[in-house]
Formats: sequence, structure tokens, C-alpha cells
Amino acid sequence: MKNQENLRTYYLKGGPQKGGARGKCLARLSLNTPLSKTVFEKVARVMAMKVLQEIVKDIKEAGYLSISVDSTPDVSNADQLTVLARYFSPLDGMPVEQLLVFIELENHTGQGMAELILKFFEKLHIDFS
Repeated sequence: MKNQENLRTYYLKGGPQKGGARGKCLARLSLNTPLSKTVFEKVARVMAMKVLQEIVKDIKEAGYLSISVDSTPDVSNADQLTVLARYFSPLDGMPVEQLLVFIELENHTGQGMAELILKFFEKLHIDFS
């Protein structure tokens, strides 16, 4: 308990410049959170949707897009598609690569994978024509 209080005090002092840990990963401090697992998961989903919306906005502004798709098993050995997008940032013109989604893979044929990917991009209103 004393160690946790020391960490909390260290963080609140204002960062490494002032003898605190501001800017370091809070998860390492093991602080208690008032959020339940359910609330935390809902907040994480909302944040993930906001991030995806920003990525889609950037992709649409960039105009050009390439995707990389890979099939990979997860921890439970269920196959999933990993979809990455590569585009040039509309802010500074630098190349950007973003992980967009993991899609559960039920059909291992090329046709099945293509349909999954096209449906995903249709939901995002990204047109490949």
C-alpha cells in the first residue's frame, strides 16, 4: 500500500522534471479505477470508433489508398483477417500505415475474403471504383 501511495504522489508531483512520473504509462502505476469492466469496455469501443472515423476521414482526404490483408489465428486459434491501410497524410504528406480492423474469417477462399473486405469498406463509405 505504501508503495502505491508513493507512486501516486510521484505521479502527482508533476513529472520527471519535478521528480514525478507524469507522461509515463499509468497502467504501470497499478492505480485503482472507479470504472467497472463493462463501463471500461463501452468507453474503449466508443474511443475505437472515434479513432476509426478519424482514420477514414484522413483516407478520404488523401484520395489514394492501398490495403494490406493477412490471415492470422488469434489466441483461441480462430482465423481472422488483419486489414491495414496505407495512405499519405493530408496534414504533412508523409506515408501512414494504420491497422483498421480484425475480421473473423469463416471462409478461406479468395472470394470469401474479398467479400468480407469489400463489405467492411462499404460500411466505411470508402469506394474503390
